[in-house]
Parts: sequence; structure tokens; C-alpha cells
Amino acid sequence: MRLRVLVVDDNVELAENIAELLQDLDDQLDVVFSRGTRGAMDIAVRSGFDIALVDIRLAEGDDGLTLLPKLRELCPGGEVILMTGHGTLDSAITALRQGAFAYVLKPFDAQDFLELGGRALAHVRLRNERQRLAEELERSEALHRAIVEHTEALLVGVGATGNVVFASPHALRALGARREGRAPLVGQSFLEHFAQNALGPMEPALRSALGGERVHGVDAPLRRDDETSRMVRWTLTPVPLAAKDEASVAVMAVGVDITDQLDAERTAREAESLAAMGRLTAGLAHEIRNPLNGALLQLELLIRANERAADSAQKGVVRETSDVIKRELRGLASLLDEFLEMARTPVPRLEPVDVVATIRDLMSAQAPVAEAMAVACRYDGPDQAEVMAEPGKLRQALLNLLKNALEAMSRGGTLRFEVAPRLPTTETEEGAERVEVRLYDDGPGLDEEMLREAFRPFKTSKHAGTGLGLAIVARTVHAHGGSVTIENRPEGGALVRVRLVPAPTGAPPGATT
Repeated sequence: MRLRVLVVDDNVELAENIAELLQDLDDQLDVVFSRGTRGAMDIAVRSGFDIALVDIRLAEGDDGLTLLPKLRELCPGGEVILMTGHGTLDSAITALRQGAFAYVLKPFDAQDFLELGGRALAHVRLRNERQRLAEELERSEALHRAIVEHTEALLVGVGATGNVVFASPHALRALGARREGRAPLVGQSFLEHFAQNALGPMEPALRSALGGERVHGVDAPLRRDDETSRMVRWTLTPVPLAAKDEASVAVMAVGVDITDQLDAERTAREAESLAAMGRLTAGLAHEIRNPLNGALLQLELLIRANERAADSAQKGVVRETSDVIKRELRGLASLLDEFLEMARTPVPRLEPVDVVATIRDLMSAQAPVAEAMAVACRYDGPDQAEVMAEPGKLRQALLNLLKNALEAMSRGGTLRFEVAPRLPTTETEEGAERVEVRLYDDGPGLDEEMLREAFRPFKTSKHAGTGLGLAIVARTVHAHGGSVTIENRPEGGALVRVRLVPAPTGAPPGATT
């Protein structure tokens, strides 16, 4: 890198000699001249300098001591050497106080001058290199800081004792929003906060990493502050040069949230299973329904014949047996209907439907069942709320939810419907608003696995359930452009939220889309 030298001296011949000496010392110099302070300042403003050699007494009454602080201000990174043939102690002290690199008396020895120039050049190059390295370090730190702060991965530095040394913002967000912007985990156990089960796969993996072995592909659930959990795949990389103390990073833990990936893979597998089930069900439906219908008809004839028999005791036995057979045959027909419904691709014919009227009708129809179970049913909300739906499919979906809630309330309690019209949509839903139907029950709630899997086919907590009821509800609601979620209530029981597309204002009932 070439350096720029400014020589300020009204003695042109001396200035040229100085330039020649300096260029013999280093051929990577560009030397410029000025006879006075004005020209020197113009050069400093226009192109700057690395070293300035300034005579104290200049032509036209200019003063190098006065010029010195101005040059230092214009080029803070440059060094100034003052030269004078009339040196005094006061001027020397003033020069050094104002930041001069050196104070040289004329006439000076060429060798001494070259050594001084060499030191000045070395000092400037060293300072420039230090500045370059500092800027490079700053850029590198900024880059790494940006990577740490913005990467969509959990970055956690773990100390030699398994403590957290640092955690990236995304790692803190993964644990819960309340931790973001703070560092409450430093010094605490990595396993305690980032592995839901300290005795699970993360404990031996961390032990191996602390022993110097790189471990990758470790899946472990991470529990968030809101008691939900996410599945994270970790890679643990030892840091060989780390000091063996709690403040140094011994293992770099990098985690990737794979919950959505696993859900997508599971959904794909379920879709394949449903497609296969659909083909099988469609092929067998005809073969199964005909024998079922025949069996039910024959049973009905048997019941009628039995009622005409004279032996009343025998009639009672046959009647009870027939009721059991009829119930089981109808159960088989209902099960076949569920499989057929799940196998079909729902394409609802949408029209404005009053969801409040549908809810009231369902509650009235199920009132005897609820009364027998000591369950009080209640509705809270507006008198009317129209949504875009196919009436029969909407009714069946809400009926499935109502029956599911009643079955969960084996010890009685209160079952309550609410309707909240015209709520803002969530980020994942299209449109401007949704009508939200809420169903509260006083049952035992759901465990964590059921909360995650409740709407997946064949997932059930009932001993004799098929696990298709809630799955059909989810498919029906999604086909209507809505969404359905389930959660545990803090006071106990479960809450189901069904969000549906509201009917356009003024749409006539029965108008299809």
C-alpha cells in the first residue's frame, strides 16, 4: 500500500532533497510539496497525507507550529514531523504537546533523518494495519452477530459443566416470548431448559460431546413457557480449545425445530393411508351394505313373528336378544358410514346458515341424553350469526363435537356453547373476519399427546372409539374455509374453537356459492 508524504517548506531545493531521501528509503511513497500553510491545507483537505514534514518558519510569515494542529485535525491518522533551524525549548514543547511525531533541528544528518523517517513510516503502516484489522474484526463480529441473531436455529453455547454460556435470541424465543431480550439462562443447566426429559436422549449426547465427540441427529422435545412442546433436532459439536471453566463454551449446541416437518410427514402418511382406505372402503361398501340391510330386514321379520307368538316368556328372551343384535348391526352400519365419510373428499355447497339456530336445535335434540348424564347445556351469545356452510355437514360436525363433549363429562357438569361473531382472522387464515363457535365442557381435559393429535384420524382416548369423529370434524371445517382447535381450560375441562367464514351482509338464506 502506497503512502502519501507532504513536504511543507519554502526552500524548494531542500524539499526536493528530502523527497529524494525518503524515496530512496521506500519506493512506495508519493511525495507532494507546498511552500505555505494555505497550499498544505488544500492538499490535506483534497487528498490527505500519511506523513507531513513541516518547516516551522515558512515564507510570507506562515508558521509551522500554527499549521500543526490544523493538519492534525484535517488528517487525524497522519503523523507530522516539525523541522526548524531556530529551535527553542518552548517551540519543542509546544510541538510535542500538539501531537508532533518528532521535532528535528536543521541541519540534520541524512542517516539520522532516514532512521527517523523509517520509524515514522513503520509507525504509520503499523497503525494502518491495526486499523484495517480492527475494521475487519468489526465486520466479522457484525456478520457473526447477525448470523446468531437472525438464524432460524437454536444456538446455545454450553460450558464444561453443562451450564448455558449463551443462548441466541431464537433459542430464547423457542422457550417462550417472556425470555426474549434477556439472558436468564446463563449459568443454568442446559438439559433443564432445552431437554424436556433430562434422562432422555440429550443427557448421553451431551456427555459424549463434552468428551470430545460430535453428536448429531438427536431429537428431543422442548417444553415452552406456555406448557406446549416442540420437537427439536440437535447437533452437539465440541469446541476443542475451550477453557475448562463455566464461562467458556465447551460444546456448541445447534437445534432445528422439526415439529412442522414431522407433522407434514405424518400428514402425508395419513393421506396415503386414507387414500388406500378410501379405495378399499369404496370397493367393499356395496358388499358390506347389502348383507347388513338383509340382516336388519330378517331381524325385523323375526321380531314381528316373535311378537305374534303365544309364549310371553319366550317373547321377552327373543326381544332382548333381537335388540342386542339390532344395536350391533346398526353400529356396523354407522362405522361403515364413518369410513366412507372419511374417505370422501368433502366439497360443501355453501349457503348462509344461522349457526345459532343449528346449535339450539342440536342442544334440544340431545337434551334427554344430557339430562340422563346430569349435564346442563347452555348457550351464550347473539340470537343470530350466519356463516357460509352446507347445513347438513355443519350440523353433523357440531353434533360430533357435542357428543364428544358429553362423553367426556361422565360425572356431569355444564356444557356451554358460545358464538363470537366477526372476529379478526389469524395469520394463517384468508379473509377479513371469522365467526367463532366455542364449546366448553367440564370433563377431565386432554393429555399433551391428545392435544396435539386430537384431529388426526384413528387417534382416540376411548376404549371402543375409531378415532374418526374429530378427524371428520376437522376435514369438514377446513373444507368450509375455517379452522378448528382444541385446548385445555385453566379451570379444568376442554375448549373447542370452530372458526367459520361469515355470510356476506344481506345475503339471502339458501343462496349457494
